Amino acid sequence: NQDLGLDKSSRDMIEFRQAMERHYCRDFTAYLKEAHPAAVSLWDKRNPKMPRLQSLFRQYLAELRRNGVTGDALATSKNQLKEDLSAVYTKGKPHQIFQIGRNLWDGFGIQADRAEAIRWFVRAATLGHIEARKAIVAAAKTDHPAAQSNLGVLYEKEGDLAQAVSWYRMAADKGDSHAQSNLGNLYRTGQGVARDFAKAAQLFNRAAGKGNSVAMSHLGAMVENGQGSARDPHKAAEWYRRAAKQGNSWAQYRLARLYYLGRLGKKDLPKAVSLYRKSADSGYGAAQNMLGWLYMHGKGLEKDYVKARILLKHAAAQGNRRAFYNLGTIYRRGLGVSKDFSWARRWFRRGADKGYAPAMFRLGWIHAIGQGVKPNAAEAAKWFHASAKLGYASSLARLGKIYADGNGVAKDPVQAYAWYRVAEIRKARGVKKARAALASQLSPEQRAAGEKKALAWKPSQFKGP
Repeated sequence: NQDLGLDKSSRDMIEFRQAMERHYCRDFTAYLKEAHPAAVSLWDKRNPKMPRLQSLFRQYLAELRRNGVTGDALATSKNQLKEDLSAVYTKGKPHQIFQIGRNLWDGFGIQADRAEAIRWFVRAATLGHIEARKAIVAAAKTDHPAAQSNLGVLYEKEGDLAQAVSWYRMAADKGDSHAQSNLGNLYRTGQGVARDFAKAAQLFNRAAGKGNSVAMSHLGAMVENGQGSARDPHKAAEWYRRAAKQGNSWAQYRLARLYYLGRLGKKDLPKAVSLYRKSADSGYGAAQNMLGWLYMHGKGLEKDYVKARILLKHAAAQGNRRAFYNLGTIYRRGLGVSKDFSWARRWFRRGADKGYAPAMFRLGWIHAIGQGVKPNAAEAAKWFHASAKLGYASSLARLGKIYADGNGVAKDPVQAYAWYRVAEIRKARGVKKARAALASQLSPEQRAAGEKKALAWKPSQFKGP
C-alpha cells in the first residue's frame, strides 16, 4: 500500500484486505493458529512486522511441499487461476478487478507483474474505481512507462488532451511503443498538438519497430490517404499486411477494403471476403457489418439473409451506424423476414441518431409516403434537411422538389433552385432536368440569387441527435 500511496483505512483498501483474507489467506491463517498460535496477533495488526510474517509464510510453503503439493497440482492450480482471472477481468466488479491489480503489483498470492497490474488498474479505473485511478497516478509518478502510457489513455478518453500528450511523451521517451503510437495518432489528427505528419510518422515508425501492430496500421492509413507523402495503396497494403499477421482486426479490415475496391489492381473478392471474415471473427464491428452486407447482396458470397442479419446485429451491438441502416433495409424490404416498417423505422432512427445521412434520408422517405406511419410532410422535410446538411445528394435533390412544391415547407422557388443546384454539383442523379425546368420559370434575378445560395452552401459536421 505504501508503494502506491494508498490509504489503508479507506473503504476500498479494507475491502481489499478482507477479500485477500477470504480468497488467498484462509489456509495460511489456519496454519498459523495450529503451528504458531503466538504469531496470529501479527496478522491482525494494521502495521505488522512483515519480515516475521514472510518468514512464517516460507515455513508454511515448506510444509505444503512436505505434504505433497506437487508440480502438477500447482500447474493445474495456475491454469484454473488464469481462467478465474479472465472471468474477473471481463465480468468482475470494479473493486474485484482492482484487488487483482494490487495482487499483481505486490506479488501477493500470485507472481508479481507490474505491467500486468497496470492493465488491471486501467480496467478498474475505466469502470469508475477511484482507488485504481490513484494507483495508476502513483505508479506513473514512479516513472513506470506502462503506467504513464495508460494514464495518458485515461486523460485522452476524458478529453484532457494536454495531460494526455504530457504523459504519452514521458512514456514514449522511455521507449513505450503504445505511448509512441498514441502520441503519433494525436500528431496525425492534430488533437492536443499542432498537426504534424512528419512527427506522427516518426513516432509510428519507432513503435512499429518494436512490433506494435496499431502503429503499423496507422502508417498504412497515412500512406493510403496521402498524409505526409504521396498516396500509395501498395505501400499501405504492406503495412496493413504486417499488422494483420499479428491479428490486428482493423488492419485486416483496411486490407480487405483495398482488395474489395480494386485499389491493388483488379478487384479480388475472395481475398477481401477472407480478410473481412478474419476481422469480423475478431469482433471488429465494421468488418461484421461489411461481411453482413456481402451476404445480404450476394457479393463474393452466396446470398444468405440469416447470416447477414446475425452479423449485422453483432455490428449493431457495437454501435455501428451502417449496421443500423442495413438492418433497417432488411426489415423495410422484407429480406429473409416479413416486411416490418415499424422495425425498419427503429433501425433507421438509431442510424440517424448516430449521424448517418442515408438513414436520415430513409426516415424522411418513410414519413413522406407513409410507410408504417401516417404521411407527414413536415416530419419528412425535417429528416431530408438533416441529411442534406451532411451533403447527402439524394436529400439535396429531394429538398429541391419539396421547396418547389411547398410540401411540408413554405413554397420557395429560389430556395428550390439552390437545392437543385447543390444536388447537381454533388452529382445527384436525375436532377439536371428538374433544375432546368424550374429555371425556365424564374427571372434572371431569382436564378442569380439561387446560384449565390448554392455556391455559398457547405456541408456541416454532425453534432448529435
